[in-house]
Amino acid sequence: MTHIHARHSDVIGTESALLAARQGKETLRLPSGTRITRAHDDLEKAAAESVRLLRWSGVALPCVWLADALVVPIVRWNEHGWRTRRARNVGPIVDRAWWLASADASYGDAPDAPLDIRGFLVLGALHRSRAALGRLRTTAPVAALIPSLPAPDALELIRCDYYGYSVVAATDTKVELVLNAGTWEPPDGQVHFQRKLREEQLFEVALRSGQAPISL
Repeated sequence: MTHIHARHSDVIGTESALLAARQGKETLRLPSGTRITRAHDDLEKAAAESVRLLRWSGVALPCVWLADALVVPIVRWNEHGWRTRRARNVGPIVDRAWWLASADASYGDAPDAPLDIRGFLVLGALHRSRAALGRLRTTAPVAALIPSLPAPDALELIRCDYYGYSVVAATDTKVELVLNAGTWEPPDGQVHFQRKLREEQLFEVALRSGQAPISL
């Protein structure tokens, strides 16, 4: 179990944010500015409008590289969990083995989650995003955030509808909900340890990028 050693105002900047703790097969990290295809302000606006259209009731964290794609995580802060973590000085737990062991114990030793994942917006062309959408949908609702032009291929939209991926298209001036995949259900009706691990990873992203709330 790790601890928060810095105040909210002292968190590590995004330019040096790299999660080096053990996280299984992939490392969740903030991408460099050169990898973001849209201007920061445009992406922020598109993400906020996408959240509204999808009714995910959350806020966007900084864009990260996850599941081999650029992803905007959408989270909702858990007031009790966040206050408890601050009071007890318990930071992100990003050790995959720790969460596997905790799952075996029905999470009886796990601290309250400081945030809940509300969804993932996967950026890029639709045909290139489907693999990431499939991997991320095991832990939360997903939507592809794509450019309006060229128009998405009809067959790709049929595939997204079949597998439960929403699609949102954005231009410089507007965002449109192209496909709503409906209500998300966790695999086998259970929340698996992978979701809890990703919540901790995103908690670290929020701390490192200064996105954690000072108060709730």
